[in-house]
Amino acid sequence: METVAPEITYLVHQLQESEYEKARHYAVLSLGQMGDTSVIPHLLKTLQDDPNPTVRAMSANMLGHQGDNRAVPTLFQVFMSDTEIGVRINIVQSLSKLGAVETLPFLFDSIRQTQEPGLLAVLPALLAEMGSPALPYLLQLLRTDEQESVRFCAATTLGRIRDCGAMPDLLQAFRYDTAIKVRVAAMRALGLLGDRSLLPELHNTLETTTDPSLRAAILFGLGVLGDTSAAPILQKAQEEEHPLLRYEATQALRTLGLLESASLSQ
Repeated sequence: METVAPEITYLVHQLQESEYEKARHYAVLSLGQMGDTSVIPHLLKTLQDDPNPTVRAMSANMLGHQGDNRAVPTLFQVFMSDTEIGVRINIVQSLSKLGAVETLPFLFDSIRQTQEPGLLAVLPALLAEMGSPALPYLLQLLRTDEQESVRFCAATTLGRIRDCGAMPDLLQAFRYDTAIKVRVAAMRALGLLGDRSLLPELHNTLETTTDPSLRAAILFGLGVLGDTSAAPILQKAQEEEHPLLRYEATQALRTLGLLESASLSQ
């Protein structure tokens, strides 16, 4: 019979019996940091049953920290039923750490139905941990999803994953998506992928588009793609009326090592 460490016994007791939220929160954090898989059932039970959303959120977080895929079904089940945004965010983070790509269609379906802009805003940072295995579904979203916010999320996530397999679809979105917001996200993602063959097209688009957010994204791209020949364009953009253009031009010059001063253009 396996012996349970006294520390685990004490913390589980706190988790199950304490009426104080802070004590249960501390117990979850401590159990999760022990690196002992015997704590997983206790974390799962807390995720499902604890009345406090902060404690449930920490349980979700620690389950991802364990790296044990046996937690995926319960994490997914609670994501579908829990209404607290903090709990849902931590569950998505853990599902991403655990590489649960199979849950992506259902996560996005739920987000569409509940209309959670806060969750959509943080999804790119969370889902990037899934890496290249998430590409097929994210590319499908970028190509076909009717919601602008979902296509934007897909493009931004693809940029964070930095897999060049996304290049053709991101380029298509940059050129033709009906939403400027999505074109901007695709442009930033393309810049992060580092393909300098895009530079002529970026220069051409910069000359023809009047949208400040898209122009700013192109300035960002010129910087991260290392286009030192764009220095005159960037210096001129520092004098633009729109603050976003001035900011991105200054940042691009700094990225290129062409700006000695740390002060931003006013």
